Amino acid sequence: MKRPYVPLLCLVVVFIVFGGVCRTSLGAGIVHLLYNGHGQAYWDYMHDVAKSFQEQNPDVSIEIIICAHDKVYVMLGAGVPLDVIDLPDFGYLSLTGTFLDMMPSMKRDNLERHYHQEIIDQMKAPDGGLYTLPFSIAPQHTIYNRDLFRARGVATPDELGENWTWDTVLAAGRKLTYDKDGDGIVDVYGIDRAMSMWQSGTHQAGGKFYDNPYLPTKSLWTSDPVRKAVEFVGTIFREGLCPHFRVSNFREYMIYVGGSAMVFVDSSGTIGAYPDFLDYDFDFYLQPKGPMYRAALSQPQGPHILATTTDPELTWQWVKFWAVDRENVRDWMRRTLRVPLLRELQRSYAEASGFINKNWAAVFQQALEPNPYYYVFLPDTLDPRKISFDVVWRGLATPEDHLEEIHQNATRAIEEWHAALEKRDFLRQ
Repeated sequence: MKRPYVPLLCLVVVFIVFGGVCRTSLGAGIVHLLYNGHGQAYWDYMHDVAKSFQEQNPDVSIEIIICAHDKVYVMLGAGVPLDVIDLPDFGYLSLTGTFLDMMPSMKRDNLERHYHQEIIDQMKAPDGGLYTLPFSIAPQHTIYNRDLFRARGVATPDELGENWTWDTVLAAGRKLTYDKDGDGIVDVYGIDRAMSMWQSGTHQAGGKFYDNPYLPTKSLWTSDPVRKAVEFVGTIFREGLCPHFRVSNFREYMIYVGGSAMVFVDSSGTIGAYPDFLDYDFDFYLQPKGPMYRAALSQPQGPHILATTTDPELTWQWVKFWAVDRENVRDWMRRTLRVPLLRELQRSYAEASGFINKNWAAVFQQALEPNPYYYVFLPDTLDPRKISFDVVWRGLATPEDHLEEIHQNATRAIEEWHAALEKRDFLRQ
């Protein structure tokens, strides 16, 4: 599913901040690209943390550019001087020499101990370098409207426990898709935004899309686990348990406005964008178990420092200030409801986010489930999230035929990606 953006346009906010940390760099500037999909609370945090840093370091300017992915490619391709990229999906550029390895700075400043080692290992590139600073994680889990489950007499995910599976999801979805007022029009759907459930579903079936998450050499798109996942989600669409392709505006039927009963493609941080949802009795639980696991997309995110930054130490100090300083990150967590990767702050997540009376432990437990799905290391031509299955959901193509087409395209894309790396022509990917 594509992110909404205005092509090649961005919002530019310039903060006159920074300086003093590295007195040899007085008057220097840092260009910081910030993802337009992070949302207002995240942007406000960056604005305020920049102002706070200004009080300590008044002599260095930071230009924060709020933008979409296309803008990053344009600026990289044009050779515009950049220092920090805080947008997801650019991890694959670690293979190209585009980013600075932050592991030496992490070790020097004794920061590794603040993170779970498995997170550090997951984020390392094949050469052992750390090109993405661990900042946040967004494990997709079950979010459900307990009020709707109770109203329809359906057992909730936490009540089902180990029996919360693909089969019980379908059974619950059938009961929770209903016409409230008897006018023949469905008012509530069982499942919100099912169109991308096949991604986690593949891993719940024990599979994956490629043989290597960083540098694939083989497509696995026609494997049995992928097919099972697509067939499972296809059942949701065939039975009309999801509003997509059945309503003119699916946003009017999202779980956050009371139009659906459960969702599997969000994380707890998404709730921050829908404050009215706090009026519902909602809760969290693990993903439904597939044939093998409860695995899900569990995306560790963080900033990249450009290898071409004119002052690596200055840029590192800026990144460390807003992404590692505990008080600053605690403020970010409180504002955005997102999950930090700083280990010591995870203990206070429930209180800071306001989820103290929710099953917040499921958020972290989901992140530790086996066989998670990480997509941050692949170029667009290989990224599973950029692949649409709408023709299958609409019944216009069989899963087998569509997967074979994807497999052929992916096989070519793998060859092209390896060739691009050899020629260092990676920006075309």
